Amino acid sequence: MSRRQPNRTTRRGMTLAEMLVATAIMGMMAAALSTIALAVQMAHEYAAEQGVMAQHARVIIDRIQRSFSTATASESFPGAQVVTYYDSTYPFPQAIAIWSPTATAADPDGLPQVGEIKFFAADPDAPNRLLEFQATGDTRTAPTSNAAWQTLIDELIADENVEKVELTDQLAAPKLVSGAVKSYSTLRFEMRVRPDAAEMADMRGGTKTWETLRWPQRAYGLTSGTRQSWLAFQFQIAPDATAAQESSVDPEAAPFFGSAAIFYLLEK
Repeated sequence: MSRRQPNRTTRRGMTLAEMLVATAIMGMMAAALSTIALAVQMAHEYAAEQGVMAQHARVIIDRIQRSFSTATASESFPGAQVVTYYDSTYPFPQAIAIWSPTATAADPDGLPQVGEIKFFAADPDAPNRLLEFQATGDTRTAPTSNAAWQTLIDELIADENVEKVELTDQLAAPKLVSGAVKSYSTLRFEMRVRPDAAEMADMRGGTKTWETLRWPQRAYGLTSGTRQSWLAFQFQIAPDATAAQESSVDPEAAPFFGSAAIFYLLEK
């Protein structure tokens, strides 16, 4: 009589081929996870950079728009003056003077005093920095030429007694060519006035009639008309102050735009 042996479960280890396959699968999973983690980190850093640049841009746009929208204006001074710097034949309109008296203007029908003007200008020595400043109490009459405006701005920036607010140090400020010593801000101002100073001079001189002036929306009467001063500006913000001073335009720099307008009466 034969006895039946009890059933026993046979256990064996992984073969070399199975271990290699498992190792390969784990390696691919680890590579995929590391790629995802790197992508998430890069996306987070990019979003953080974009958020910081947008914040700097909002401050700049809000400050300039608010100042220009409440500017004082006259026939002689249309609320603001764009100041242009030059390098050879290249223009860089990177500063603006806005008539912003803290009280009633000393001569509301004429030219502003220097102390009544609020300046927004890129620092000529560090054009990635945008400064806002006002020499309150300076009773000199505002200049009338671009060169004199530029001299005044440089003087006030260098004056330690003039309080200056740095709105950003991340303005993209590329150099004209690689290796150049001087660089300029990407900040650009543009103003349009209707009717402009030349038209008003022609009308006062009798070579143009009141009715043929370029009144915005034809808003004029027999003795007065509505003049428009329009300001537009654009600039680029770099991810950080170091990138803002690179020798070429940073591909990661983001462009921003702003505009504002004022309307005021002119008497015939």
